[in-house]
Amino acid sequence: MGGGNSLRTVLYYVNWAIYARSHNPQDLPVDKVTHVLYAFANIRPETGTVYLTDAWSDTDKHYPTDSWNDVGTNVYGCIKQLFLLKKRNRRLKTLLSIGGWTYSSNFAALAVAGREEGRREFARSAVQLVEDLGFDGLDVDWEYPQDSSEAENYVLLLRETRRALDEAAAKRGPAHCRFLLSIASATPFNTAAAVDFYTKPPGAVHPSKIVLGMPLYGRAFADTKGPGHRYAGVGEGSWEQGVWDYKALPRPGAVEYHDCDGKEACGASWSYCPTTKMMVSYDTPGMVREKAAFVRERGLGGGMWWESSGDKAGEASLVATFVDALGGTQVLEEERNCLHYPESKYENLRNGFPGEGEAEEC
Repeated sequence: MGGGNSLRTVLYYVNWAIYARSHNPQDLPVDKVTHVLYAFANIRPETGTVYLTDAWSDTDKHYPTDSWNDVGTNVYGCIKQLFLLKKRNRRLKTLLSIGGWTYSSNFAALAVAGREEGRREFARSAVQLVEDLGFDGLDVDWEYPQDSSEAENYVLLLRETRRALDEAAAKRGPAHCRFLLSIASATPFNTAAAVDFYTKPPGAVHPSKIVLGMPLYGRAFADTKGPGHRYAGVGEGSWEQGVWDYKALPRPGAVEYHDCDGKEACGASWSYCPTTKMMVSYDTPGMVREKAAFVRERGLGGGMWWESSGDKAGEASLVATFVDALGGTQVLEEERNCLHYPESKYENLRNGFPGEGEAEEC
């Protein structure tokens, strides 16, 4: 059974959320979350260098509380807002997520994972971003190694990254921080010693290192009679065809169903509208409570969601429902984050943003 105050709740925040979604770091439910994965950084396939992808969102945007009169080299944008959240919530750790579906092809480039110099540059540049931007670690999201050679290179890449993170943490002396490494794709079992938690499990890993991935969105099926029947197309969606944010569900006229009881149950939740003949499969609060029970029964490490802008506010929040079903915030991991980044190239972050975001006592 999972228990104690060691469970993790991991939430992806995407750097494009500030635009059409109007979803900013300040909107994150940090009282319910132990880790925020900031997505995504990219990789230069010719060298292995890791870099940010949206300067305006990441480091440049001035929020209403940001000064335009600061002198020196300073950081703003989502990066600053995440750091201020860390100051106010010492249990909250932030990780820079690298890759994702859009950028994962760059991992496979021979110069990145297939050569020692590429792996070394990947680790060096990624850790430099951790130190410059005030992250607590890295999330390596390669979707997905296609053969045994790429899988082996992934292992080597993770080992090099783990080594670089440990070196960066060790040099801090009395202000020591333990930088984290997570992965979000299936990998061979011998990566287990390199990473702190998985969002999709490989084999032969202790259950406490596995967090259960869950969606904050639904998949649509058009022109259907419901589960077990044919469908034709996927219809519209919140931001792309066939994919609806959870907060937009159920659609008008649709009825929610939750089928988890009995031998013939399909173990799923969905909504269906007989008028439009549209079915959408997604997690409801009832389904999330079932999954929380599964996590506790199997001794897993917690839960993860893609992505934060899709959740509902208040009692209907899937993240909040999951935490409550686990036993409340008192069962969540208490490990403190790092606020000490003396190597950062940004003066305001290096100084801890004095006078902004009152830090909790340690």
